[in-house]
Parts: sequence; structure tokens; C-alpha cells
Amino acid sequence: MAQTRALHGGKPNDSVHGRRMRGAGAFAENISRLFRVLRKRHFVDRCMPPLDSSAFKPPARGQLDLFQ
Repeated sequence: MAQTRALHGGKPNDSVHGRRMRGAGAFAENISRLFRVLRKRHFVDRCMPPLDSSAFKPPARGQLDLFQ
């Protein structure tokens, strides 16, 4: 819990749009730096395949209900 607070300026969460999923401070910077290094090391020559939506079929009854 202390690390979560360290990411959000001493609070257990941060509801500010754009900052909520990023965090701030030294711990957030270390996570970001580690992610960049590992991405460069393991995924430098990889990319996402093109999106193929040909297999998508909408539900027969239209939009599904969330609470039924």
C-alpha cells in the first residue's frame, strides 16, 4: 500500500484524468525506465499484427443487457 501511495502523492489513489494510470515520483519513474529497457531488449523487432475484424459477428438480439 505504501508503494501505491508513493505513486499518487501520498494518497491511495488519484482521480485526476491522465495522471491516474501513470503515477508520479521516483517509484513511477523507475517502473517506466524498467519497462522501456525490457521492451527494447525483448520486443525491439516485434510489432502487433494488423487488426482483423472479419470473424466478428454482432449478437443476434442486438446489444446485450448487463444485468440480465
